[in-house]
Amino acid sequence: MLSTTIEMSNKLLESGLDPNTADMYWEYDYNEHTYNNVPRVLVVKNWDDEYNKNVPSWTLSALLELMPKLVSRGYENSYPKVVRHNFTDKYFGHCLHYDTDMFETPIDAAYDMTVWLLEHGMIQQNKVKIKYDSNKH
Repeated sequence: MLSTTIEMSNKLLESGLDPNTADMYWEYDYNEHTYNNVPRVLVVKNWDDEYNKNVPSWTLSALLELMPKLVSRGYENSYPKVVRHNFTDKYFGHCLHYDTDMFETPIDAAYDMTVWLLEHGMIQQNKVKIKYDSNKH
C-alpha cells in the first residue's frame, strides 16, 4: 500500500486532519464516475474547489511527520512511535507506540495512531472540516 485508502483518508478528514498535509491523492475519473486504482503524487493543493472530487491521501512518511515529538498524558510524557516488533524493554513503557505486528502494514499502524492523536487533540485539527459525501465514490 502506497498511502492511505479512500476510506482511511475520509476518516482522517472527518477527524479534522488538514487536507493540505496530504502528499498524494486519489484521482476521480469523471468519465467512469469512480476513483483510479492507484493514488497519485500531489502537486497542486486545491481542496477548497467545490468541484474537486479527488480525495487527499497520506503516505507513511507524511503520517509520521504529523506526529508530535512528545505527548503529555497527565503525569507522564510519551514519545509516539510506530515500532516493528513488540518489545518488553522498560524503555517502551514510556512510549505511546503502535506495534506493526498488530496491523497489516506500517501505514495501518500510523493511520490508527494518527486518528487516536486527532481524537485526543494532540494533532492540530483543521478548523474547516472537509464535507465528505459518501455518495461520490
